[in-house]
Amino acid sequence: GIIFTNESISSFAYSLDGGATWTDGGSLPITGTAGPSEMLLGEPALVSDAEGRWFYISLYDVGNGTGGRGTGDWGLAVSVGSFTNGVLGWGPPMLFAGGLTPGSDIGLTHAAYDASIDHLYVTFTNFSFPLEGWGQVEVVTLSNHATQVLHQVILQPEVFQINNGGSQVAVGPSGEVHVAWGSELLKGYGQGLASHKIVRSLDAGATFSAPVTAADVVETWATNPPGAGRVKVNPAFPSLAIDTHPGVNQGRVYLAWQDGVEMVFADSVVNLFETASPNDTPQDAQVLPDSLMDILMSGSLPNGDPTDFYRLSANAGEHLRIATSVQAGLLSNRLRVWCSNPGGSSVDTLLTESALGIQWPSYALITLPYTGDYF
Repeated sequence: GIIFTNESISSFAYSLDGGATWTDGGSLPITGTAGPSEMLLGEPALVSDAEGRWFYISLYDVGNGTGGRGTGDWGLAVSVGSFTNGVLGWGPPMLFAGGLTPGSDIGLTHAAYDASIDHLYVTFTNFSFPLEGWGQVEVVTLSNHATQVLHQVILQPEVFQINNGGSQVAVGPSGEVHVAWGSELLKGYGQGLASHKIVRSLDAGATFSAPVTAADVVETWATNPPGAGRVKVNPAFPSLAIDTHPGVNQGRVYLAWQDGVEMVFADSVVNLFETASPNDTPQDAQVLPDSLMDILMSGSLPNGDPTDFYRLSANAGEHLRIATSVQAGLLSNRLRVWCSNPGGSSVDTLLTESALGIQWPSYALITLPYTGDYF
């Protein structure tokens, strides 16, 4: 593994000529006094005020085994920067939010600033350990140039086996604060239906309304295009904006997201088991039934046998959905779908690939391009 000690991987660059040229500023400074392994860990959000200050939010470990402001190892910190003689400099990080449990993770951070009242709003998802991904959506309000925490509100508590995350925050023309996020993510083997939730605060972040459903979503998490090298999911989180300009549309709230094509699959499930014969190569692949059905395949990957191959014949235009998971331990799995010699070519083609990480399922959802064999 890699061990960082008193390091920062939260970096920045700036331009003084409208983006024509850039100066690499390196990494943000740390305090140097918080703990023996203090780290700024990236995943930044960046906003500015009307007086030349920049607010850089990033993951933070104070280095003493706890993220502070909570019991988790990781937290969120804000660093305040400003220009002096054309050079952008930063102050030390200030921790303002922490994880749910020891070993927990914080991520999917977004920020907005209300210059009229000097309020910095930061929303994020809090993941408990062991990283099931269910997610607790929170928003923190900071004031006094991001040096004081005013409010920390849980918008969506963590719910067993319901994924919430990807929140965004925006400020309206009268100071109203809106936060939107994705809910029931990865439902239906990565297809949905999921939903986008939204809340509103009329008291500058002190309290928020109950979540309402803004839209239902046919998810695209598991629809990597053919040949895509992205083994993680394609997030379908919402993007949030508010019209603050004077006029008839002032105050209108807009959500945008990528929507998928709903695919219909058989309702019946056929239970199959991995063959007792070796299926470690394409040549030895276990042949699956050609008929249209949902198959629940049970098998194992013992020591020295890290790979299993399966083969099916299908027609162009048919939909294929696969979900794989591991049942015990801190294990991960990688799913790949290959098209055998598509269009008479001399090589197989990788259609899609999924590897979400420890304890997460892997997903494939794709419309098959050719009639033939798939692995």
